[in-house]
Amino acid sequence: MKKGLWKRRAFAFLVAAAKGYMQQKQKEMKRQKMRLQKKYRQEYMKMAAHCLLTMKEIV
Repeated sequence: MKKGLWKRRAFAFLVAAAKGYMQQKQKEMKRQKMRLQKKYRQEYMKMAAHCLLTMKEIV
């Protein structure tokens, strides 16, 4: 192997590994964000339904 070639290959491997790790983290964060949005949407719908029922009782 040429002098210094192993260093370049090792560095390229580390860069590729870091890139893969970051992509995995981004996907994980996106999934978590979607779960939270779904949860808040469900809570909002429950609250809206409760408000409608309360309004009917008042009227």
